Order: sequence, then C-alpha cells, then structure tokens
Amino acid sequence: QSWGTCQVSQNHGDPMAGLASTIPAFTTKNTANRLLPPLQDALAMLPLQRPATPWAETGSWILRTPEGKIFPVGLGSSIQDTWIELFSGIPGSGKSVTVNTMNNAAIHRPGAIQLPLMTIVDVGPSSSGLIQVIRDSLPDHRKNEAVYLKLQNSVDYAVNPFDPQLGAREPTAREREFLVDFLNLLCTDTDIGRAPAEVSRVNERLVTLVYDDRAGNGANQYEPEVVPLVDKILLETGILAEHDEKWWSTATWYEVTDMLFAAGYIQEATIAQLQASPVLADFNAMLNNESIRQMFGSIQTKSNEPLLNYMSRCFVVATTSFALFSGRTRFDLDATTRVISIDPNDVIGSKTAEGAIKTSCMYLFARQLAAKNYFLRKEELVKVVPELYAEYHIKRADDVASQQKIIAYDEWHNTDGLEAPVQTVIKDGREGRKWGIRIIAISQFMNDFPQPLLDASTSVYVLRGGNRSDEKVLRDSFQVSDQTISELHRKCVGPTEEGANMLAIFKTNQGTITQILTNTTGALELWAFSTTQQDVSLRTALYSRLGSMTARRVLAARFPLGTAKTYIEQLELQAGAEQAKSVVMKLADEMTAEYRASRKAGANI
Repeated sequence: QSWGTCQVSQNHGDPMAGLASTIPAFTTKNTANRLLPPLQDALAMLPLQRPATPWAETGSWILRTPEGKIFPVGLGSSIQDTWIELFSGIPGSGKSVTVNTMNNAAIHRPGAIQLPLMTIVDVGPSSSGLIQVIRDSLPDHRKNEAVYLKLQNSVDYAVNPFDPQLGAREPTAREREFLVDFLNLLCTDTDIGRAPAEVSRVNERLVTLVYDDRAGNGANQYEPEVVPLVDKILLETGILAEHDEKWWSTATWYEVTDMLFAAGYIQEATIAQLQASPVLADFNAMLNNESIRQMFGSIQTKSNEPLLNYMSRCFVVATTSFALFSGRTRFDLDATTRVISIDPNDVIGSKTAEGAIKTSCMYLFARQLAAKNYFLRKEELVKVVPELYAEYHIKRADDVASQQKIIAYDEWHNTDGLEAPVQTVIKDGREGRKWGIRIIAISQFMNDFPQPLLDASTSVYVLRGGNRSDEKVLRDSFQVSDQTISELHRKCVGPTEEGANMLAIFKTNQGTITQILTNTTGALELWAFSTTQQDVSLRTALYSRLGSMTARRVLAARFPLGTAKTYIEQLELQAGAEQAKSVVMKLADEMTAEYRASRKAGANI
C-alpha cells in the first residue's frame, strides 16, 4: 500500500493465529502488538473483583451474575446462623417463577434421598405448577407425596389446632407457644394491631387449665356410635369384653386411645384421641374458672370493657365464624404427604383491619395443619407422653430431625404486619436451625415486612427496582450502598429472554454478600411455573387435552421463551367479533392437532 493507491498482495497472515489470539489464555504467541499500559490502568482491567460465591461446591440453586459467571447458592447452609428468607417483587417481576425454581432446587438438593418436608401457604395457584411437576415425576403409588389443597371454610376441612401429639395430655413447649400466639391473634384489637395488654398472660393460663381439665376430671367420656370405626375395632379385638358395662359407662376417650395403641391399632388410636382433645369453645368456658376470675377479673381494656368479657366475645366470634378450626378434626393429611401447597384464597379476609386478622388466622392455621410435626424433638415429647408412647414418638422425632424442612408464606402483605403471625414466623425461624427448618416470606414490597422480620432475615431477594420505599428499607436495614441501589434500578426491571435479575443479600458468618444475580429458567420449567393469565389458560387447556407432561413439552417446543402472551394478544387483535371460540381455546385445539399429526408421522416432541 502506498499513498493514494491500494495494491493487491498474495502474502497474507495466518487466520487461525488471528482467531487463537482472541481467546484468553489459549496461546502465548499472540499476533497483536504488545501493549504495556500503566499499572493503575492494568489493575483496573484484571479480574480481581469478580463476584465469588461461598457455596461453589455445595450450592443447589444455580444462578449467575449478569456477566454470565455461575453463582451457586446454598439453601439451608451451615454458614448462615438461621434461615429466614424474604422475597420482594411486584406482580410481573418474575417472583413466582423464581420462588418455584428455588423450591425445585431444594427438592434436588445434593444428597437428598427423598422429598423434603415442604409447606407452601400460597394465596392463589402460583405453586400449583411446582406440585404438578413433582407429581408427574413420581410413580403412581407415590403421587400422594405432593398435594395441592384449596381450603374452604367448611367442616369438611376442619382441623382442630388444639389436638396434642398421640397419647399426650398436653402440648409440647413449642406447641404451647404457638397456641398462645394463636389465641392472642383471635383477641387482636384492630385499633392497635395486637391483643390488649394481659391477654397473653390469660391465654397462657387458659392453655394450662384447659388441658389439665381435659386430662383429669373434665375428660371427655367415651360414647359408642360416635366413631363407628373405633367401636368396630373394640368389638373385634375383644377389648370391649375386657371391662364390664359399669366401667365403660365412665371410660374416657383418652383411655380408649391408650387401649387401642397398646393393641397396635395406631391409626384407630389417633382417630379416637380426636374426641378427647380440647376445642376452642373449651377455652371460652374456662374464662369462668375461679382462678382466672380472681387473677384477671378486675382488668379492663382501654374502652373500659372487662378484659375477660372482651376475650369471651372474641372466642365466640371465632367459634361461629371459622368452621375450619372451631370444632373437632374432620380432615387429615395423608401420612405420606411431604410437599403440600395450601391455597387459602377462598378463606382469607378483606383489605380491612378485621380482614387482616382473618387472613392471619388462616396463615397460622395452614402452618399448623401441614407443619405441626416439623417441630418434634424427642426431649420435649417424652415429657408430655405416657411411657407407653415414648418409643413410638422417639422414632418419629428422629425421622423428622434428619430431614430438610421448608415453610413458605406467599403474599405476606395480607397479614398487615399483625404481631401474632410475625412473632410466630420469627420464633420458627430463630429456632428453626435446631429443627432444620427454612422459613420463606414473600411479598410485593420490602416495607410489607415489619422491622423485627427484616432484622431477623438472613437472605433477601429484591426482584424489581424503581421503588423508593424498597430503597429506603435496603439502606436503613441492610446498609446497601448507593452504587448497588443504582444497579438494582438499572438491571432489575422484570423478566427478559435472559432471565430475571434480582438483588440478593446473604448474611453469613463470613460476612454479608450483596450481589445482582440472574435466575435463568428453561422452557419446560417456565411453562410449569408461569402465573401469567394467558399462559395459565393455555397451559390448563392443553393439560386437559394432552396430559401435563406432554402439554409442557408441546408448549416448550412451540414457545421456547416460556410464554405465549404476546402471540395470544396478537391473535386477539386479529380475531373478529363473530368468532365463537376464544383465542386460547382455538390455539389449544390447533396445537393439539399439530401434536397428534406429528405423532402419526412418527415424530417425537
């Protein structure tokens, strides 16, 4: 080449050498000219401050940094003192998919030989997709290990929260704390968001008196024909003939329970004890006990109403309003169930102070229904059960203690910051390490979580930036820097084709880790976990036509980005008013026909 004119030469460089030179650390013979930058500039370009995870070898939830570096996260990790995890994200931020992906990762935790014990309290069907994926992966005889349950305020779903452990005449220490919290919640004053002063002391005394009464002179007497199955076993085994009619006329349900258990009929003994347990109405009646009247009879609320009258009114209202927990247990989970999603959508309260109390009651009820046995400790059990039951409960406690356990509460803002559910979650979380329990609370904004819960949290995930209230909480409670806040606003803008970004904060014994992370989910999982209205409608339609597993494969093949929302919206714009069938149903028919045609042609999807 010379000035003004280009000349063609037959000599050329090695294209492979040029390619090799672009690959870091691939060759020492780089074709580029050497550059010796100033040391200050060179250090800035070196990968000395790349994000690093403390769970590189043990993390089961595989995330990545925005630049693509794999970032495994440990769930229930030993480097965290407790496991209280908070998720924040408005609808459409990818929150449901992210939480479902995390729970799926917990199920596939390294070393797991069975499903974890997992309870999800989820207002709406967000977690139903996870349950369906688990059930599809299990053989027919194990499908009861994963269950989706939609609660109704009906006696058909009734579970008595005051049922003690089999054979026990009183609750364990942890159960006692829960029952006091539950009774306090029923007595919440809507003006102050908690029960009036001294209510907790009354309820502590009530729990002791009621259980002592039902185990002693006030024990519920056995009555034939109340539980036909028990009557049948008593007759067939000869237990009925062991005592005369006079003895049976004063026999109690606890005595019947003991006899059935001693004979090896554990399930029947469990059913019999349901008739021996206290119910909510017993606590109202015990307010008239002389010792209660002497200790608390003169106390008045701020409105000058006698405290015991106020509590009685609250208990009566709860008894008449909540068929779910005001009577004896009618509904019982299968003993083999390990992963359960409970949807209280049809039984939660309105967006009022009274509605928040009702919702909080349902959250605690669901927790008691599914997770009561997560807190078994043999040291506590042997204190409250007769010697006859000790070996049975020690075996149960050892089995539960060795397993991973998870309790997740979605839409936490529905509790409106009431004291009772917050204190229950904090107690569960702070003591959860002893039982191997992770606590997860999910809401739309960070200020939905009261300060005590923020202070107790050990992992925090924020899926959407741009909210000033979230920004304030992050600065005040977690000392997040201005630079990190700026990154949150800029990068965490909702799901994209590359995944959903989030700000993650981990409190560990190695220090606090703050990092922008990306949750990238495959098409099959996206279609299983999506909560977008159009996607859910299409998925449901195809599930009914093709079955769940096949439907997800068909959806993933047709829409590999995990959503058909944009395509459905385009079809709706093109559809005429005379179209008889909805766009979603028409698309489902079309995809079903295409799948069946491809199967006839021998193709596999």
